[in-house]
Parts: sequence; structure tokens; C-alpha cells
Amino acid sequence: NVGKSLCALEIISALTTETLLWGELQPTLRAKRVLYILGEHYDAVIQRLWQKTKLQMGSEVFLLGPEAEG
Repeated sequence: NVGKSLCALEIISALTTETLLWGELQPTLRAKRVLYILGEHYDAVIQRLWQKTKLQMGSEVFLLGPEAEG
């Protein structure tokens, strides 16, 4: 609970939309696809955080949480 997921979402947003990271760091490349594999949370937890932050994301961002096992 130190903000790792929030940082990951902010980085993904910057890389998929080419917006400044934390208001000052310009990404040097654009990610076409991102696979975010969750180790601590379920998809719904990250989706709620994403909605709460209102971060823009590219259309090719995929979440893979522990509920996908099996």
C-alpha cells in the first residue's frame, strides 16, 4: 500500500498516450500494447483506481489478474 499500482497506471498512461509523466517527463517512445500482470490485486481493484484517477489510456492496455488463473 505504498502506491505501486498508481505509479504503474501513471507510467502506462504516459507510454500509451505520449503525455507527460508526472507533468514533466516526456516519454521517449510510445507503447503500442501493454500487458499489466497483477501480483497483488484483482482486475476490478485496478479498474476502480484507474477510473478514480481519470488517467487516459491507449486502447491496447490489458489487465491480467489472479482471477484469470486456471
